[in-house]
Amino acid sequence: MMSFLPAPTHAPTIQIIRAKILVISTIAERERLSVSKRREASLFLQLMGAGLLFLTTGFVGVWAAYDQTIAWERFGLLLLAVIFALGIARIGDSQRALAWLGTGCALLAAGLGIYFVLTADWVSSVETDFRLFPFIGIWVQRTISISWTLPPIQSNAAGGALAVLLPLAALGIYASWRERQWMLLIAALFGLGIGLATFLLSSSRGGWIGLWVGIVTALAAWWFFRSAGKGERFAIPGRPFWLIFVGSLPLLVLIFVHPASPLFSFQPLADTFGENLYARGRPGIWRNMLTLLQDYPYTGSGLGNTTMVYSTYVLLLHVKYFSHAHNLFLQIVVEQGIVGLASFAWLLGIGMAVLTRVRRIRGEKMIYLLAVLASFVALLVHGVTDSEFYASRLLPLILLPVGMALAVDRMLLKIDQTPEVISNRRIGAPVLLFMLPSLLFGLSLLLPNPVAAFHANVGAIRQADAELSVYEWPAWPMQDALRRSHKIDLAPAQEEYARALAMDGSNVTANRRLGQIALSQGEYEDACRFLERAHTGAPTQLTIKQLLGECYAIGGRVEEAADLWREIRFDPDRLRMREWWYSSIDEKEQARYILAAADRVAQK
Repeated sequence: MMSFLPAPTHAPTIQIIRAKILVISTIAERERLSVSKRREASLFLQLMGAGLLFLTTGFVGVWAAYDQTIAWERFGLLLLAVIFALGIARIGDSQRALAWLGTGCALLAAGLGIYFVLTADWVSSVETDFRLFPFIGIWVQRTISISWTLPPIQSNAAGGALAVLLPLAALGIYASWRERQWMLLIAALFGLGIGLATFLLSSSRGGWIGLWVGIVTALAAWWFFRSAGKGERFAIPGRPFWLIFVGSLPLLVLIFVHPASPLFSFQPLADTFGENLYARGRPGIWRNMLTLLQDYPYTGSGLGNTTMVYSTYVLLLHVKYFSHAHNLFLQIVVEQGIVGLASFAWLLGIGMAVLTRVRRIRGEKMIYLLAVLASFVALLVHGVTDSEFYASRLLPLILLPVGMALAVDRMLLKIDQTPEVISNRRIGAPVLLFMLPSLLFGLSLLLPNPVAAFHANVGAIRQADAELSVYEWPAWPMQDALRRSHKIDLAPAQEEYARALAMDGSNVTANRRLGQIALSQGEYEDACRFLERAHTGAPTQLTIKQLLGECYAIGGRVEEAADLWREIRFDPDRLRMREWWYSSIDEKEQARYILAAADRVAQK
């Protein structure tokens, strides 16, 4: 029996299937692009949020500063640093853009290096500072008169900036070569050569170590992930561990040398640093600077105002001694408070999260990440040993690695749309994890009564504003004379300290500051009472030992005073200044006791 039905055909079915596949692939492609855009926008918004918080703490630092002019200048440099990071992250979305950015870093390194060589005082510093090839600098200074007309850049500041710029200059060379931009390549090679030569002349050992560790870290990462070119996964194992580790770097020095941390106790290690209040070594400076962290945990001591605050309230000197903490992270927390350090850690965390979250990188693309990684590590390592980068006019370059990290990430997203690269992994939790060590350590300093700590912080700001905005040497021989005069009003500061003690009688800052004021104004019994409470709360704090020793000495307790001053290895010659002070105000007996205690310290 014959069928009159048409023969079946599969053509429409195949076309339908192909159309469905095309629709599905289009939707998938759009989804990948949408995810990529969302991730890019999320990163940029996080960078903006972290930068805004960092600037907010800087604004608070302006409010806390007794010298507003210097503070506003420093705030302007902070603003430029955030703007540069945001601008670079926004501009760098292609190899061509990275070629221009990297070449710019190379030329900046060359210009910075040449400026440093021309303005450094090679003749005076060669006898006291370590210099590599000093004859070159001496010849430049004696030949080119411009070295006497421009403000110099300190060698550690120049070395730290160059350590950050040189790996990015190498990135510019590679990107220019890949893009066949030969003029950019020549300019980048020239900049890298000049920058490297002047980097060696800077003799910044912290910069050398930072760049070396950065290069070694990049090479180790390349060796560990060299199989990525074969299409295997480029994965950073244990990413949360790395984020915690790197996030803890800013606080390692603080934790190890903190004299009375409620969470950690490393007294034997601290003792190896010595207990000399005027120690010139970095560990000694770090330890002394922590007194300012205790005094100004919320606001910092003020942008650019570290020098006299440190000399007056920690070293108890009437002239400038040290201008910064010789540690980037400690300097930030001293000037901008604990939230300032946490926001800086947030910024670093965003950059590090970008460097560790790419899941598939093939071959030469890895070089972009490794160059930024070397720059990032150089910044961190140099920051452990010095803070000139932050404390100088080169501050706008401090967030350069963060901006370049986001720029490289955008470029990789644009040229590689594989699902592993554009995976929408959340980075909010890892970045917050990065900030966690800073926040925990900061909170540990405020226990057990954060409100009392806040009042003490405000009192310290008002005291510095009252005293240091007026004090000028040699118009005033020392701050004690100013405190005894009627030129300043310390009542607002004393009221804040009283509020702090009403909430927490053991508050170290309030007791020490009130004891210092009472000692200067001749209220010796009150001074001893306040200082003994402060010593009970912080028995290893060197500033308290010096003040309490003086209080004991002028009360006739000479041997007890000598014992305290021996503990801090106090130079007896410095006690002559205190003996002169009591002689100048006609308190001959107190001056004689000070002299007797100084003699006992010198005998042993």
